[in-house]
Amino acid sequence: MYLVGSDRISTAAVHNLNRAANGELPKPLTLDYEYNDPTDLEQVYYRSDHYSYAPRAWPIILLHDRLHADYHANTDDVSKIEFEKMTRITQLIYETGLRVANLDHPPARDNQGARAGV
Repeated sequence: MYLVGSDRISTAAVHNLNRAANGELPKPLTLDYEYNDPTDLEQVYYRSDHYSYAPRAWPIILLHDRLHADYHANTDDVSKIEFEKMTRITQLIYETGLRVANLDHPPARDNQGARAGV
């Protein structure tokens, strides 16, 4: 599972909460930050649908499975969905959101920026 942006605005809250949530899943996902690297040629962070929140200092996390030949193409259909994996990803999103929602303060914005290999 590729994660992009979790450490750019809110390391202490969003990034760490996401990692903790993943660690507590019955079957944790392998988290990869390759596309989070500021030198990534794909610049996925800036191309994401929710990037518009980042300049306003709203912590964001883009989760994606991978870039593939069918990405945003009419050849991408339901037969290519890995439902068991999608269920685990959905659980990670839920658990991360629950942790953020249960904070007794807004997520700290430390704005440390992306760090390759995190």
